Amino acid sequence: MSRFTLSRARFFQIMTLICLSIVLFSLVALMLGPFQGLEAKMGMSDKQAHIVAFYGLSIALMLGLPKIRKTDVLLLLIAFGGLLEVAQTFTGRSGSLGDWAANCAGTALAVLPLYVRDFNRKRLSRRLSHKASQPVAADQA
Repeated sequence: MSRFTLSRARFFQIMTLICLSIVLFSLVALMLGPFQGLEAKMGMSDKQAHIVAFYGLSIALMLGLPKIRKTDVLLLLIAFGGLLEVAQTFTGRSGSLGDWAANCAGTALAVLPLYVRDFNRKRLSRRLSHKASQPVAADQA
C-alpha cells in the first residue's frame, strides 16, 4: 500500500482553495442575504466593504490557482461582481453600479501591481539584452 504524500506547495495550494471556497460562499451569502448594514458595524462604508472583499477574493484566487492568468482573474471577478449585483435585485435588495465599480476597484487593486511588475521586468530584460548585444569598446576591455 503506497502512502499518499503532498508537497508543501501542493498542500498550501489545496488549503488556499479551501479558504477561497469558504470566502466565496461567505461573500455570496453576505451580498445576497439579509445582511444589509453589516459593514457599518465593522466600521466600513458599503463601497469599502466591496473593495476589501474583492481584493481578498482576487488574492485568494491567484494564490489558489497559481497558473491562472491575471487577465482571467480580472475578467472573471468583474463578471462575478456584476452577476452578484444583478442577483441582488432578485433577493429584495437593490443592485448598484457603484457597488459593481467598487468590486472592480478591489480586483484592480490586487491585479494591477502585478501588471506593473511584469512590465518592469520586461523593460529591464530588454535593457539588459540591449547592453549585452552592444560591442565592448577597446578601452573598456
